[in-house]
Order: sequence, then structure tokens, then C-alpha cells
Amino acid sequence: MPPTALRLAFLGLVVSLFATACTTPTRSPEYQNPQPSMEPWEEEEEEPVEEEVEKEYLAICVTKKSQARVVDQPCDDDEKGHSWYFLPSPSTVPAVGRKARGGAFGWPEDGEAYRAARKGGRSADAKVDESYDLVEVCVKSRTRMRVFDGRCDDEDEGHAWYYLPLTGHVPAVTEKAVRGSFYLFGWGETYRARRGGGKGSQAAIEETSAEDDETYTEPDTEEPTPTESSSSSGNCTTVHFRKSRVRRC
Repeated sequence: MPPTALRLAFLGLVVSLFATACTTPTRSPEYQNPQPSMEPWEEEEEEPVEEEVEKEYLAICVTKKSQARVVDQPCDDDEKGHSWYFLPSPSTVPAVGRKARGGAFGWPEDGEAYRAARKGGRSADAKVDESYDLVEVCVKSRTRMRVFDGRCDDEDEGHAWYYLPLTGHVPAVTEKAVRGSFYLFGWGETYRARRGGGKGSQAAIEETSAEDDETYTEPDTEEPTPTESSSSSGNCTTVHFRKSRVRRC
């Protein structure tokens, strides 16, 4: 083939290829294969949940008039002129005989209350943890004279539970309760008590085992006096009082 013809054939081939390239459709960007991202994947960090810390208060007994601290028993017995005074922790607790400041009257609703040592000091050192078992007896609020438990179970006005340590003495029904408290501090089991009272550990009974008082007549005075017609059997005695028969055990 002459050189001229070869050149013409080559040019025709180039033109044909160029035309084909110009008419070939291209993919729309929406149909293009996605390319993997090269950026590292980061985990979302969870925000730490702050645990709510229960507030603590130190309870001390003070005179309402001078706000001077006294021993706890007058407040335990709800004596007039005395009241519990609550100091938030941390704080400085006054010793017995010193004036209390920085606290408030009224049982706190946003925390736990603890007794405080008589010598006072920093709240962390003065805190007294009273987590031990107690015996509860129902008494007349004004005189602390023990009555049948049903009075407190029924929430009769003028009656309240009085708490005594297992190491102490539990009064019999119609006897006065002493060296206990109308208030509970700390945690522990509470037991009912036999009607005859006695040493705390021996008088304590489970609530489900409490003796049934419904068949007994509660005396109207503090202590009925047995008459000559009184009869006894075992550890129990039947006494006659104002035309009523009272079983005493």
C-alpha cells in the first residue's frame, strides 16, 4: 500500500476512536460506587452518672430556750422545753453544756440522722452508729406507762411506741418505761415484748408470736392490786379490779 494511503487510513482510525470516546455515556454521580471513608470511627462516650450521696445529720438534744446542749434522755422522752437539733455533716458538734449553732430544729427529710457523742467534735468523729436490735413497747405518750400493743397498732391518740435496748429492762404492762426512746436512730431489728416484761433479751418476741391481748381487760389505773380472791396458776395470776378479771403473766 502506498505511504499516502497508509497515512489516510491511520488518520481515519484516530478520528473514529475519538468520536467513539465522545459519545460513550458516563455514570451519574448517584450511581457511582461509594468510596469507603478513611476517617477512623469514634465511639460516643457516655456521660458519667453521678450517684446521689445521702446527706447525714448529727442529732443533739438542746433546751429550746437557750439552745444549750444537754444529754439525750430529755429528748428521748419528749420532755417539755427540750428538742432535737440537727447539724449537717460536715460540721462541728458542740459538747454537752455548750451552745449549738449552724443547725436546725425539725427532723430532716433529705438524709439520715445519727446521735452524737457527748464530747462533741468534728461530725465524722462525733457520729454514733446505733445499728442494734431493740424491743418496742406501747406506752401512753404523756406518762410512758406501758399498755397493750393494740393501742399503738390502732394508732390511738395519746399512745406511741417506745424503744428499749435488748440489754435493758422491759416493763410489764401498767409499769413505766424508762431509759429508752420514742425515736429510732440507725438500723436494726425491732421486737415486741411479753406482757410480763423482764430482761430485754428474754422478754423480746417476734411480732407474729405476740400474745393475743383481745381476751384481756386493760386496767384503768397504773397498777391493779390483787385481792384475797386472786388465784394463780403457773407464772400467771388472775386479779380482780373494778369488776373485771385481769390476767397478769
